[in-house]
Amino acid sequence: MNSVYNIFFDSLNNLLAPDRMSLSKNLDIEKLKNSLTGNVYRFATNFFKLSASGTIIAGYGCAYLAYSLVTHPYISISKYFINKKPEEDSKTTYQAAQNLPDYYGYSTSVFQDCGAGTEKESPKFKGKSNWDKWLTPEHIKGETDFSKFFVNYLDHPKEFAQLLKDQGINSFRLSLERSIIQTNNNNSYDEIVIQKYKTLFQALKNHNIEPLVTLHHFTEPQWFEDIGRFEKEDNINSFVSFSLKMMEIFKDDVTNWMTFNEPGIYVFQTYIRKVYPGKGHESIAMAGKVLRNILIAHMRIYKQAKAKYQDNVQIGFTHQWLKFVPFNENNPIEKITCQILSHITYGAVYDFFKKSDDNTHKFSYKIPGICNTELEVEDEKGQGFMDFIGVQHYGYPVMKIGFNYGTKFPGNSEAVTNLNLPWIKCGLTFGATSFENGSVASFGPPYSPETLMDALTEASHYNKPIMITETGFDRRVYKKEQLAEEDEEIQKRAYEAIAIIAALTKLSYDEISAENQQLINRLKQLVPDHDGFLDQKIEDFCKAQINLTGLLYWTFLSRQLEWENGDKVHLGALKDVKIDPNTGQITNITYSSASIFLQKLFNNVLPKEEEDSA
Repeated sequence: MNSVYNIFFDSLNNLLAPDRMSLSKNLDIEKLKNSLTGNVYRFATNFFKLSASGTIIAGYGCAYLAYSLVTHPYISISKYFINKKPEEDSKTTYQAAQNLPDYYGYSTSVFQDCGAGTEKESPKFKGKSNWDKWLTPEHIKGETDFSKFFVNYLDHPKEFAQLLKDQGINSFRLSLERSIIQTNNNNSYDEIVIQKYKTLFQALKNHNIEPLVTLHHFTEPQWFEDIGRFEKEDNINSFVSFSLKMMEIFKDDVTNWMTFNEPGIYVFQTYIRKVYPGKGHESIAMAGKVLRNILIAHMRIYKQAKAKYQDNVQIGFTHQWLKFVPFNENNPIEKITCQILSHITYGAVYDFFKKSDDNTHKFSYKIPGICNTELEVEDEKGQGFMDFIGVQHYGYPVMKIGFNYGTKFPGNSEAVTNLNLPWIKCGLTFGATSFENGSVASFGPPYSPETLMDALTEASHYNKPIMITETGFDRRVYKKEQLAEEDEEIQKRAYEAIAIIAALTKLSYDEISAENQQLINRLKQLVPDHDGFLDQKIEDFCKAQINLTGLLYWTFLSRQLEWENGDKVHLGALKDVKIDPNTGQITNITYSSASIFLQKLFNNVLPKEEEDSA
């Protein structure tokens, strides 16, 4: 049946004539034309394949529907996973700490922490971000007064660096906010802002904390949006020039650079969901072209920076492993929906960075009947256009579309709908949720840290060093229907499971020791096994020889704007952060059980009994 689905998707996606483009060896753009004969032949061939495969899938779907009306066609997760609090295990925490990768710490965005580029920012600067006009109840959930919300660590770098050092970290990923650095389109830069960043970087390095920098983290200067941002090919080099200038200015402070943060998600949120800033003309049809232009910008930055700085800079690309999985593999509607969504949020970018046998990279972004965008580029030196890949992972959303047999599935009311008849066990569920008896983070994904193993395994296919540049879990979760509740323990459990998965990349499965087995046993206590194959997944992962060089949790501060969700998402490790309302300086922090766990992990704290015997 999978081959039928593949034919269906391939023919559906290729009905529309592609917008084709290739790049020269110098990464100059060459537009390719389609012939009328070719277009007619393509449409006729794909229409025939679509009709045939669609008929088979429709018949299969009718049979599945009839079957599901009289049976309960899924296995309950509770059969494999009991949702209870595991006992504290300091020995495995210490063992995981001994196998941390080279870089470990936290990730953040200066815009999200400090409101940089808005009227609400702390401290105040000249430049304005396109998010400035977006901080309104119309676009941001909740009723938070952002005038007294944002943290100011750019004016207090030494104190902030000390606070981070107290956590035991050795790395801190943050963004350069272009809107406050490059305040207009004439290549002038705000020296005050640059100096504040330099002072912060130096404060971090004085505490042996390595700064890792992202050049584009979902925000843009208002002037860049006004001239069409990445919708226009003419604007690509504007960002390339900015990026190369930043590398020149901070060459003594920063080695590891990330050009873009999750560009697939940026395009999805801006042009498809339209929850990120725009002028109203953004459309689904534009999404593929914008993403293609972003990839071109990344490649040009990579090629020019490596030519100038060689290995003195390491340039990566962060990608969100946002894969949608069907609640039931036998449900054709769920399977088709997940295939389309996963291609948009994850597959198009992931596939582009995989090289073919002739060292070419091929980009293909297809939304049936709306968008068919292609790009082909030769990788002359075979470098893959990256020195490392940044894996960003929060879990795989579970798509449920069909009968729920009276069960009300958890999740945000904007993401999942339950239609139930209370007097009988019957109803329908539509949307992103979890497997039965699971928990869903308030910003979307279910509790599923075990899927990080799948993401890392796929990333290893690039044959590049891997950094986990974002991962974590929201402590505000949905466990029943649309009722959110605070749960520090589930966040702590996710943090621990992630740390163990990272540690397993350093261990040899072929020579498994009793201590290594303890880590594996602990992981099985922390994660769900909804399909009964967790043991096999762990074994396969340990044999995959993952080259993991970084583990960065999102994020340290709990006082943070989580984009359109405002402050309603609680991804921060700290439970609470108090600031001086006049200066924005941090005055007090409250630790959660999750942040205490990470502090122990990063500081390599010995178990108590070992301390006593030392």
